[in-house]
Amino acid sequence: MSEHVSPTLRRRRLGRQVRERRIELNLSGAELARQIGKINQSRLSKIEIGKARMTEVQLRKVIEILQPSPEQAEEWRELWRQGDQLGWWAEFADVIEENGGMLVGLEADAAHVRQYIEAFVPSMLVTEEYTRAVVYASQSARPTDMGRIVEFRLERQRRLDDPNFRYTAVIAEGALHRHVGGRDAMARQLRHLLDAQWEATVEVLVVPFEAGNYAAQGMAFEIMRFANPEDPECVFVDSWPSAAVFLEKPSEQRYYSNLYSVAASKALDVERSRERIEQIWATMSL
Repeated sequence: MSEHVSPTLRRRRLGRQVRERRIELNLSGAELARQIGKINQSRLSKIEIGKARMTEVQLRKVIEILQPSPEQAEEWRELWRQGDQLGWWAEFADVIEENGGMLVGLEADAAHVRQYIEAFVPSMLVTEEYTRAVVYASQSARPTDMGRIVEFRLERQRRLDDPNFRYTAVIAEGALHRHVGGRDAMARQLRHLLDAQWEATVEVLVVPFEAGNYAAQGMAFEIMRFANPEDPECVFVDSWPSAAVFLEKPSEQRYYSNLYSVAASKALDVERSRERIEQIWATMSL
């Protein structure tokens, strides 16, 4: 338990182990929630996927009901203690949605993130100017909060300071032609993609217009893989304007992994993607 991981991943581990033990005992979520008391099944479901925290009293009740081994019970207590800590993103809790905090918490421990996106340049790779244009155009937050939302999104890019992190973005070409913030701002954004130096291993793959149809079109999602085999992959699906979701079932992981693989196979390789970005930038810079 000495490894350094984010509180989000600690809560996810605890929730997953509780769920596995509950299923092993053939106990439904509704029944466990009833036995715990003062908690409903919806709240328990959030706890089991790491989106919500248990109180210390609830943890004691869960251990009493599920009767894990003494070693596992102690691990649960330790995961609970460390999962109750706050990540840097907690200071933005008043301006970001719950899913935003969980996403950043998982990204903080991911060894490799694979992302497909169609409408915009990924938040990990954007300039402040581009970020501000996206946030202010969204009209999804109060004007007084928008500056801090921009700050949060830029802070998220700190993950790229880790040389042990790998990030692969598959971007539909249309996103690179859209004049987000205006033509000049977009030209500067493209130049940033060409010139930025990240400590992490960053790969940008462009799906060109000529690639034809493929199943991932119209979607935006990322697949997070973790260094510890105890932590299964997690898929984040950004389904704005409806609620974004986190998916962990093996069938869901396979589905989105296949979608990603097909999209990546349609994309240009790293060098040809860079050439395509150069061509678009040159056109915008005229």
